[in-house]
Amino acid sequence: MKRFIPIASLLFLCFIATAVHAVTFSVPPVPDWPDTSWDVGKSITYDVSIDQGDDRFTFDLRLAVLDSEPEGSEMLYWVEMDFTDLRGVPQDLQELLYANYGEVPSAIRMKLLIPQYDLMSMWTDPSGFYYDFTAPGFIRAMVFQYNRQVPYDVDPSLIGGFILPLVASELMGDDLPEDFISERNLGIHMIEDPESYNADLSESEMTVEGGTFDGWLWTYSHVDGEGAATTVFFAEFLPVMPIVSADINWDTGNGIGNGAMELTMIEETGALTQIVGDPVRFDLTTLMGG
Repeated sequence: MKRFIPIASLLFLCFIATAVHAVTFSVPPVPDWPDTSWDVGKSITYDVSIDQGDDRFTFDLRLAVLDSEPEGSEMLYWVEMDFTDLRGVPQDLQELLYANYGEVPSAIRMKLLIPQYDLMSMWTDPSGFYYDFTAPGFIRAMVFQYNRQVPYDVDPSLIGGFILPLVASELMGDDLPEDFISERNLGIHMIEDPESYNADLSESEMTVEGGTFDGWLWTYSHVDGEGAATTVFFAEFLPVMPIVSADINWDTGNGIGNGAMELTMIEETGALTQIVGDPVRFDLTTLMGG
């Protein structure tokens, strides 16, 4: 069990880093994100940074569609999320990882077999994202690797039924609602409040390390002038996720935070897994020490 909680904690924190210290967020109306392609062989890579107070956490995030396979009338996809060049991992989490693995974390890679899914909901609807990913049978298979240690082939029933609920309870503590277990309710809500924000959406062009894109620039700030403006540039036809760049600011009551990401590379064909080695099975027997 100790080998799973730290890895899942870090990944879950990356997904909802702006929400773990608050239950309700006021936000402006969110634009309609364009459809993204889940074409096999494509990948995108971002440079990501998360600042909260004096802490700065940075990493490269690669999202890749490796393969597809039909299951009845539904198409499933092997999607890999690679968190590499990890720097500034929070000290308590870094110590926990080191105690379990004997190494400072530098890379965490996770490969999932899932149906096509709107990953933008990680930010716009964290509770809905959690509800979907913990649904029995949503994740059909999972393989992950810590640094370059032996990868694990995870029994998917453990993910939604044990690992993610335990991680969420550790991260949110007393903020979890009473029906967290029975209804898979994370209790984080985004409430659209157009009166409290100045927002603008305009067609534009942006050049980043990953290329030059025609798309839309979404900018918003609070009408009271508090806090920096948030900007998100997004475009059509990108693999997996439509974001080209984002500079997101928040205040959870525990200090001002900022999250930034920029597209650094697009792989149009031939994307392969970065997980190496033959996975060993991690299931209920392993969890119980058998």
